[in-house]
Amino acid sequence: MKRLLTLILALLLILMTFGCGESAIDEVEEEEDAEGELVLFDNSDYDWQRFKDRDITINVFNWGEYIADGLNDMFTEITGIKVNYSNYDTNETMYAKLSGGGASYDVIVPSDYMIARLIREGLVQKLDFANIPNVKYNLDTLDSSFDPTEEYSVPYTWGLVGMVYNTNYVDADDIKSWSALWNTDKYSGKILMFNNPRDAFAIAHKKLGLSLNTHIKKEWDTAFDELVLQRSHLYSYVTDEIFNKMESGECWIAPCYAGDFITMYDMNEDLAFSYPEEGTNVFVDSMCVPVSSKNKEAAEMYINFMCDPNVACENINYIWYFTPNAETEQMEDYFANCDLDEVSDDVIATPEYLEKCEAFVALEPDTQKYMESLWLLLKKSDVGWGLYITVAAILVFSIGLYVFKRIKKAKESK
Repeated sequence: MKRLLTLILALLLILMTFGCGESAIDEVEEEEDAEGELVLFDNSDYDWQRFKDRDITINVFNWGEYIADGLNDMFTEITGIKVNYSNYDTNETMYAKLSGGGASYDVIVPSDYMIARLIREGLVQKLDFANIPNVKYNLDTLDSSFDPTEEYSVPYTWGLVGMVYNTNYVDADDIKSWSALWNTDKYSGKILMFNNPRDAFAIAHKKLGLSLNTHIKKEWDTAFDELVLQRSHLYSYVTDEIFNKMESGECWIAPCYAGDFITMYDMNEDLAFSYPEEGTNVFVDSMCVPVSSKNKEAAEMYINFMCDPNVACENINYIWYFTPNAETEQMEDYFANCDLDEVSDDVIATPEYLEKCEAFVALEPDTQKYMESLWLLLKKSDVGWGLYITVAAILVFSIGLYVFKRIKKAKESK
């Protein structure tokens, strides 16, 4: 109940923000230099130059399409610290890289349930908040149950999962439930699905009225059966490919994060968004420093930079997710480039709806392994159908050819 209350309070704060026509910041206004370029909100008491004369590069590992253009270059210009920036497409991909030990990262941006797992397995380290003073600007109403002592992570964005659909082909009445993604009569071959187990199983669980954090194997089996029924009617499983497929009209319906919908809507106004009546996942993505980091203090400087209200505003106006930054929420430029009159009713969930939502928690190891085994089985089957048909056709042809040659040889011998 406490988690839901904090989420409701955060949402109400955002709702009030959207209704404001003027900035609520009286004492400190957004600064711009002579050329109109973005500068830091308040850098008077922080030494951004202390690594300027050292040749330092930090490795930042983040989701695709999840940072504004130019921010990494701006960080380098201010601090002298170079940024080697790379992307992953799922929490599980990031985890595999991190736990495998084959790569060293300084900053990662996992989701809530994955952060809990990384803490449990000792793969991220406690932060020195003396190096991250801008954390003071962050909301204190967001769920932090995944990091109960709030020592390992700093919020980056938060949001909810819903469905994006093309209004030219999909009836709005069909999109009220997660079952729309199983509507094979109307939309077979035009449906996309998340290409990661946690999100995909969560949708199946919600469709069935089950908790997305269940530990009961029978409920995972039931969700697996649902995904098997859906599988042959999908266009494909996707991550960042969703943008092109939905914006182009090649596909008609897909689960997606609310922030991604706003980006897609900007490219195709025939798209719309809906939160399914059964409820959905509410998530927090946060910045962490892995134990393998070779530049912890520089990594913390990067996190501090991303928590600067002006930087956060620039970032959110590019990626369109909700900000955890209280100062950014009050800025006139927050969501300034987004036509909120067109999309706000779709992407802003009500407090009543949030009561139906759940945040992911880290699954127990046995449940985690069971989910992963089901996902592998599902994906093997998905890859295999076309192959099985092809192999079967070749086999039938080969047998037919063999029989034909035997008959022909028998006739010739007579």
